Amino acid sequence: MLDNPEYPDADRTRAALQAQHALLELRAGRDVRIVAGAEHLTIAALDAIDPHTVMHGTPVGGAIALLITPERARALGREEATSAMRVTLPARRPPPSENTDTERLAWRVAGIDDPAAVVEGLHRCTFVPRDGRPVQAALELLRQARLQPAALVRCASISDTSAPPFSIQADDALAYRTTRGRYVDRTGSARVQLPNVPDAVFHAFRERFGDAEHAAIVIGDPDPDRPVITRLHSACFTGDLFGSLRCDCGEQLDGAIRTLSGHGGGVILYLDQEGRGIGLGNKLRAYRLQAAGLDTIEADRRLGFGADGRDFTAARTMLVQLGIRQVKLLTNNPAKVAALDGDGLSVTERLPLAGRINPHNARYLQTKRDRGGHLASILDGRPRDA
Repeated sequence: MLDNPEYPDADRTRAALQAQHALLELRAGRDVRIVAGAEHLTIAALDAIDPHTVMHGTPVGGAIALLITPERARALGREEATSAMRVTLPARRPPPSENTDTERLAWRVAGIDDPAAVVEGLHRCTFVPRDGRPVQAALELLRQARLQPAALVRCASISDTSAPPFSIQADDALAYRTTRGRYVDRTGSARVQLPNVPDAVFHAFRERFGDAEHAAIVIGDPDPDRPVITRLHSACFTGDLFGSLRCDCGEQLDGAIRTLSGHGGGVILYLDQEGRGIGLGNKLRAYRLQAAGLDTIEADRRLGFGADGRDFTAARTMLVQLGIRQVKLLTNNPAKVAALDGDGLSVTERLPLAGRINPHNARYLQTKRDRGGHLASILDGRPRDA
């Protein structure tokens, strides 16, 4: 049974469903046409189409055009990039082949086959700044689909010769991120016994216009009329489930449970935002880049993402549904405080949360402190609150 007192109007529902449809088309490797007034752009997600079909539909002698984010352009050496870039690769040479140099170059510019490799022949490419609503919407749809934000720009649709490509208004695509977090329904609740925590209730939440499922774990009996100790914890498949040493996520989750239990209770919101919002596949790609020498922020930018792609609208919605309006936020990340504080919710205090340092996560923790703005320092072999 749905447990969200807020329901969208017909226009918002239509726009969200259009965006969902567009994500499915992109994941399937099909074309999507994005429209803003007289402007339009037809794209296919490079992440979702077979490498051998990059050249498909491109006339002999024609060129491949790729759309990439400014972060990706700067990672490729275009330091001047402040907006998205359209990359025109060298013209295709006859006779056509499934393995032309141009095709391989297209794939490497997008960073798909070997994201750690230096792009060869990049000097032969033409980078043109691209801005406008269709471009912004295209990259946002790719991020929401958890695909790498790199797209093949079509002169005409080729994904289905029997029908035109699916079309979406740019404004509908751009509104989708906050819409999916605003309409989140509580779908089930049950008491779950945890080690050393006999009094925990799990609440499942489902996005009405997305494929994400989140959870709220209420420990003890927190008083909603007083500030409730709250942890926003983004899912980490490798750290939370398998105890990966590359991050401190699993330790932070365990530490949050201990803290809440020891202070009479509180809430952990377990959010489906793997890899700071880029998804598991892209996180593993970033791990490969880190193994080649990049730090966690550089790796994400090399793939075309920003430093943090998460949105905490769903967290706000879940707290309101739980009757919580004041929180003591258990975090080292000031961005989480800023995301929750205001518009009916109040963060009355920030509480630090530290995990152990090891040889595999030392650089990760230092990067979060030095470049990510996290309020933690690494001293005497342990991260400590600054």
